[in-house]
Amino acid sequence: MKTILVIDDDKLILRNVKDVLVATGFNVITATDGKSGLKIASEAKPDLIVCDLMMPELNGFELIKKLRGSINTISIPIIIVSTIENKKQMQESINIGADDFLSKPFSPEALWIKIDNLLKKTKDVKYISENSIKQLSLNLASSLPHELRTPLNGIIGSADYLVKFGNTLSQNELNEFHKILYQAANRLNELIMRYLLFVDTEIILADVDKLVTARNAIAFLPKNRIENLIQDFINTKGKNHIISYNFENSNIKIYEEHLNFIIKELLENAVKFSNEQTHISISGLVVGNEYVLECSDNGRGLSNSEIKQLSAMKQFKREFYEQQGLGLGLAIIQRLVKIYEGTFNIESELNKYTKITIKLKCIN
Repeated sequence: MKTILVIDDDKLILRNVKDVLVATGFNVITATDGKSGLKIASEAKPDLIVCDLMMPELNGFELIKKLRGSINTISIPIIIVSTIENKKQMQESINIGADDFLSKPFSPEALWIKIDNLLKKTKDVKYISENSIKQLSLNLASSLPHELRTPLNGIIGSADYLVKFGNTLSQNELNEFHKILYQAANRLNELIMRYLLFVDTEIILADVDKLVTARNAIAFLPKNRIENLIQDFINTKGKNHIISYNFENSNIKIYEEHLNFIIKELLENAVKFSNEQTHISISGLVVGNEYVLECSDNGRGLSNSEIKQLSAMKQFKREFYEQQGLGLGLAIIQRLVKIYEGTFNIESELNKYTKITIKLKCIN
């Protein structure tokens, strides 16, 4: 049986709503003001909240903010009910976290329809989330051991050979083994750091305090540092591609280390999935109050179904293209974009091109 918390300072309306909901099969708990409603919501964790907008002590607007600011109540659906029909206030309640709005007076049927729709939506979201977590766990379990073993085998194999036959090798041969060891160790380090960053994004998204702190972060005028990062990438991993870049300066609302990861990962993917001597472009331009990152390549591209299925730990046609990596890169980018309330979009056509566009908030 689903539990619904009804909060209203009008005791007659409170009783009538409770009677209607009980009659339709819900377990109903009530509160006569926002302060007590907040306490009950935190303790009882109802499946849905029906809340008046104008109440003493803590009004509906303040209550929504507090409910959405607590990890215990952040995902509980909220329906605001009020005699106020001002569209601006209705929109404000939605903007700060309410899921729906119902004007008084309302019929029992209208209330039931709103509640039923929201509970169905919440059930669908929960199902998708649980399936995504399950899929991620399966992908981690199957992919992580193999991905870590690949560079580790290179390190162990090379080290073992040096221990046994090192004194018989020429300086050139020793230098070659040193190079193999360094590349394998660096690859292993990148895999581990990428995996740890993925976990860190999940922690931030699940912790309201960490999320608020992240959304207050600012990368101050990073243009020169971004260009240095890209030039380093070109000199190490992008030598065999034609990479052009164009960045404008702005104060971007994101941790700079996360911005750097996004830019580097976009380049990594473009290089991995395009042929040598093909063109890759990356840019960062200020458009109004947004900083628009765009990276495009003329590589193998993705089909529409592959774009829709894009998720953590998946690399499409991996057995054919032979790229190394956990497949976490774009999944991490998507989570970072979600953390900073940005947008993420992929345009692609098989065997022609891929263009990824990311929009982040900025302060000019």
